Amino acid sequence: MCARDGAVWIWNLAEEHFHGATQIVDLYHAREHYWNVAKAIFGDDVKKIALWTEQRRKELDNGEVEQVMQAIKRLSASHGRAQKICQREISYFEKNKKRMRYDEFRRQGLFVGSGVLEAGCRTVIGQRLKQSGMHWSVKGANSIIALRCCLLSNRWENFWSTGHLLSQLPINCRTPTITIPITVPLPAFQDKSWAKIMDDFLSKKFEAKESPDDKSEQNRVVARP
Repeated sequence: MCARDGAVWIWNLAEEHFHGATQIVDLYHAREHYWNVAKAIFGDDVKKIALWTEQRRKELDNGEVEQVMQAIKRLSASHGRAQKICQREISYFEKNKKRMRYDEFRRQGLFVGSGVLEAGCRTVIGQRLKQSGMHWSVKGANSIIALRCCLLSNRWENFWSTGHLLSQLPINCRTPTITIPITVPLPAFQDKSWAKIMDDFLSKKFEAKESPDDKSEQNRVVARP
């Protein structure tokens, strides 16, 4: 699934990189759009805003996007104000109505907000790759992210038990001070658990780039304390 706001460029990227994924407009972004209408029509009348938006909230939560659009049309026609804003928000809901079937998404066990996904990106990637002074090549970032995903998804032991060794993850540091040859079956680490190895590995600052002897059977992992 791909959960974001309704910006066209985001959906273009989603279609390019995650073709076929279920696309969901973040529910809390969607709510902002009927609130824009309410504030434009009712101004400072807090009671009317609360009454009208509460009904729209229920409709949107139930995936009744057409009901929300009809309500905006009725409001616009009866008040004759903020026509431009009303038309803009109606167009927004029309373009994204297939991405707002929140009742159906919940039945499938999918998130209807992007907050969880954004927090996941910060936890998995941001906390590891965006520390002070870090610079990454694409290959290096992909390598360390792959390892971190294995760790945080509790699949580290399975990863190594299936034979996917570091020969598939060429990782070097920019300014090495310690060089550890790694070969199958990693004899230097036989007295440590894999959890301990990963903890030591991810606690250091690593930078990945092509090893000079990358075509050989042996890669080198270089760690900076």
